[in-house]
Amino acid sequence: MDEKQFFKLWFKDPKKRVYNYITFEPNRSEEYLNEKKMFNLWTGWDIDKSYTETNIDFQQTIIYQHLKEVWCKGDEKILTWIMNFFANLIFHTYNRPNVALILHSNKQGSGKSSIFEKLVNKVMGDKFCYMAETADKAFQHFNGESNNKALIIVDETSSYQTSNLMDKIKSAITAEYREITYKGKDPIRIPNISHYVFITNNDNPLKIDMNDRRFMSISLDDKHCDNKNYWSEYHKELDNKEVRQSFYNYLKQYNPLKFDFKAERVETEYYRDIKSFSIPIYIIFINDLIQGDHLNKYSPTDLWNLFKKFCDEGNFKNHLTTSSFGVYIKRIE
Repeated sequence: MDEKQFFKLWFKDPKKRVYNYITFEPNRSEEYLNEKKMFNLWTGWDIDKSYTETNIDFQQTIIYQHLKEVWCKGDEKILTWIMNFFANLIFHTYNRPNVALILHSNKQGSGKSSIFEKLVNKVMGDKFCYMAETADKAFQHFNGESNNKALIIVDETSSYQTSNLMDKIKSAITAEYREITYKGKDPIRIPNISHYVFITNNDNPLKIDMNDRRFMSISLDDKHCDNKNYWSEYHKELDNKEVRQSFYNYLKQYNPLKFDFKAERVETEYYRDIKSFSIPIYIIFINDLIQGDHLNKYSPTDLWNLFKKFCDEGNFKNHLTTSSFGVYIKRIE
């Protein structure tokens, strides 16, 4: 049968498969995909293609204890959030959590990125994960490298990098769709199934608003940083296929579809510290100034002059004009 005859017969075949969309949505059911007439580019995680028999109890591993004691500092509520985040990423990827995870430590070598690089990524497959060296690479205009990635990790996050990207970052965390742009090509719109993690050694990695609901921020315990024996055993487990399988099996007990990632966030001390960096300078000024007095004690001109003096003496950058300062003061009143 030549090519022309084949296509004629195929076109007339009532049982031929026809798709309206090409998508990348891990773990979507066949029923959903057939109803929407979608062709799913996801063909399964790497671990699904190479099952490893194991009798290892994940809760007895160094990795589990590391997550519990180093990442979560023994807080069961934080641990539950983290495990649901992993379970959602691996088993219900399309269920966007609408919350990003910030991992902080004061020292290098506390095990922030290794859990992702040698455990989570190996369970899923490296091709489904994108590690951006800087925030601008993850959220720049030409962002084709992050296409079809279930996990996007931003390393070395700092406010210097993210200050001008916050609108893009917040949109990426919660938007239903993402726009992917390659150089020389029209943008394409895809379902937003990416889970975001920001890794940092900075006290002020991102601007978090007072009313924020998009970030879960934890600061790791540095107690094992200089313990070579600990890290040797830790990395042996990360390289162990049976341990990876036990991690995968363990996560099956969680049901992130019934877990509210926003409502169940824990307001850690580190999270409050980040928010304090984002308090507008005029709020700090007013708190310092009035200390129980009323603003109407001062004329608008007096307030503006006192504010400029406050910024000069404290070496604060003042980006406000007289008009914008007046608008913000009215909001406080």
